[in-house]
Amino acid sequence: MLIPDLQQIVELEAELAEEKSLLQQEKQALLLLTRNAKNAQTSWNNDQKRMDDLLQLQDSSRTFDINLADHVDDYSYNVGKDKAINSLRKQLAQHVSTLEGNIATLCGEDGLLDIACKVEAALLTLMETRCPKKLKDLQAALIT
Repeated sequence: MLIPDLQQIVELEAELAEEKSLLQQEKQALLLLTRNAKNAQTSWNNDQKRMDDLLQLQDSSRTFDINLADHVDDYSYNVGKDKAINSLRKQLAQHVSTLEGNIATLCGEDGLLDIACKVEAALLTLMETRCPKKLKDLQAALIT
C-alpha cells in the first residue's frame, strides 16, 4: 500500500521538476521578449526623431513603459484575482439569489401560487352558491 504512494510521489516530484524547468525557460523567453520590445521602442523613438516635423506623430502619448522583467512571477494567471471574472461571479450570485427569492415567493407556503389556488377555489365556491347558471355557462365556454 505504501509503495504505490511512494511511486506516485516520485512521479509527481519529477513532474514538478519538469514544470519548474519549463517555467524557467518561459521566464528567460519573457526577458528576451522584453529586451527586444525595449530595443524596438528605442529604435522607433529614434526613427521618429529623425523624421521631418510634418511626418512625426503629433500624439506624444505613443511612448511605452515596458517593465515586464520586474514582475515575471506576477504573470501566472490567477482566477481569484481576475476582476472581470469576480465581477461576473458576484452578478451571477445576485441573480441566483433573486431567482431563489422569487421561486420562494411563488412556491413557498402561502406563496402566490398557493394563494391563487385558494382564491380560485373561493371564487368557484362563491359562484356555485350565488350564480350557478353563470358558472355552468362559463365552464361550457371554457370547454369549447
